[in-house]
Formats: sequence, C-alpha cells, structure tokens
Amino acid sequence: MVGPIGPPGHNGSQGSAGPVGSTGPQGPKGAGDFSSCQHKVKAEAAAAGLTWAMAAKTEPNGKIILGATCATNFAAEYNMLTQLQSTGKWRYVCSCKGTSTLFIPRAASNCYLHYWECPLPT
Repeated sequence: MVGPIGPPGHNGSQGSAGPVGSTGPQGPKGAGDFSSCQHKVKAEAAAAGLTWAMAAKTEPNGKIILGATCATNFAAEYNMLTQLQSTGKWRYVCSCKGTSTLFIPRAASNCYLHYWECPLPT
C-alpha cells in the first residue's frame, strides 16, 4: 500500500548570469522585408472647364502594390476603385469630382493616388 504524497520540495536558488556572448551573424531577409518598397504618387489635374479628374495605376511586371489611397486638393469628393485585370494585375483608380465648398480653390483641382510599390520576392 502506497502512502500519501508529501509536500513539494524547494528549488535551489538561481545562479548568477554567465558572461555575455558575441553577437551572431545577421539573419536572412524575411518575407516581410519592405526596405525595397517605394512610396509613389500619381497626380492628375482636372482639364480646363471640367470638375473631375482621374488618377490610375496598374501594377507593373515584377512589382506589387501593397497599399493605395486617394486624396485631392480642391475637389468635393474622391473615391477609389480597384479592378483585377485579366492579366492577374490589380488596377487602382482614384476618381475626384466636384468643387469643394469648404475653401476657395486657388487652382484647378488635382486627384492623387498614393501607393506603395514593392518588388515581388524572387
């Protein structure tokens, strides 16, 4: 017949830390390396007498667009449309229209497509 289990024992005290080792070699670049990415802007001005403009960009061969957004200076609104082309490439389209009533335009309105373009991993 086995008796009851006794109380847990006490661990020994922690020893002092050893000396600091040398720095190891740098590891390989991972899949999340964005150091080769570039921020770019595609700008299009509204033609004389018109209140709309459109800025568009299709992914170039060997590159991918990771982030894109639209902006404007004097238009009333801007919208983004993304289209998957039959080639498998994405096309980003910013459409800007109207005239803002929040401030007095000093020039023709512009439509901006801001995007981050990165090389595809090899």
